[in-house]
Amino acid sequence: MFKRKEKMPVNNYTAEPQESVTPPQPAQNFSETVSAAIVVDKEATIIPSSCYINGEIKASGDMKINGSIDGTITAEKTVYILSKGSVDGEIYAAKVVVDGKVTGVCASAVVEINASGFIDGTIESDDLSINKNGRFYGISKPLAIKTSPSEKPPVSHKENSDEKLTIIQQVLDNVPDK
Repeated sequence: MFKRKEKMPVNNYTAEPQESVTPPQPAQNFSETVSAAIVVDKEATIIPSSCYINGEIKASGDMKINGSIDGTITAEKTVYILSKGSVDGEIYAAKVVVDGKVTGVCASAVVEINASGFIDGTIESDDLSINKNGRFYGISKPLAIKTSPSEKPPVSHKENSDEKLTIIQQVLDNVPDK
């Protein structure tokens, strides 16, 4: 299995004649094949851990927060508070998933607090789930349903209602007839 190395002659190097080296020419076909690809959600807003935002954020898609936000977040879809993420303020979204820290109001149809998640404040939701290692300190109440103008209760008859009606009548009297 193992053999002894025989003694090699000390000067066994012979100089070879040098050839001229030409650099390779670029290929005419610029196509490239990829064996694996990572798909990034183009509709998601991503806040990295190196980012701090103070103010109001509105997003039409998902939000993935790994940084710090101090203010109000409004999203039409899901807000993900990742493990390094923290929000101090208000969150209004269709769904909120918390792996980081939230302090303040969280109003959403669905709220999930995962194992490393923490919420300190008020949760307004009809579907709340908390992992056994997740933490929630505060108040939980049903999601307040926003009423459209047609669903508002009728005007009550108080002293001010007569004044309102006279103002409305004056506006209607000043509208030109067609």
